[in-house]
Amino acid sequence: MPSDVTIRKVKLTLQQTGLAVPFATEPLLTVGPPEEEPGNTYTLQLGLYVPDPAIPRLNFVDFSTVSSIDTEAGTLLAREATVEYVFDGTPATTFSFWTLEVEYTVNSNPAQAIFSHFTQVNPDGGLGETSRGTVTTVKRGG
Repeated sequence: MPSDVTIRKVKLTLQQTGLAVPFATEPLLTVGPPEEEPGNTYTLQLGLYVPDPAIPRLNFVDFSTVSSIDTEAGTLLAREATVEYVFDGTPATTFSFWTLEVEYTVNSNPAQAIFSHFTQVNPDGGLGETSRGTVTTVKRGG
């Protein structure tokens, strides 16, 4: 179902390049309300290992949709954070670690969880492989 989301801030930072091995094959993520503005505003932080020289980007079209997903904890309503990067099919020999921080406000249809995964985009723009993904929920105070 569509969800009215306002993206307030996006910050992509290259942390390290030339790594021989990625330490995770799925996006690493946390989500929670920023201390200075609790309520319906959240900060999503992603740690991303991608093949050099790819630059990751978040697909905000998917991010504005809330869908039911089946997890080991049961069925959850989740917002999808699809991380895309261009991949030409050449086996990667080195990797880069990026952090992506997104601050957003949910105006309608809140989600119970964030589902994040990688999608490889072919150089011609077509979609390639999609990873299995990972799910996280918001931890509230207490």
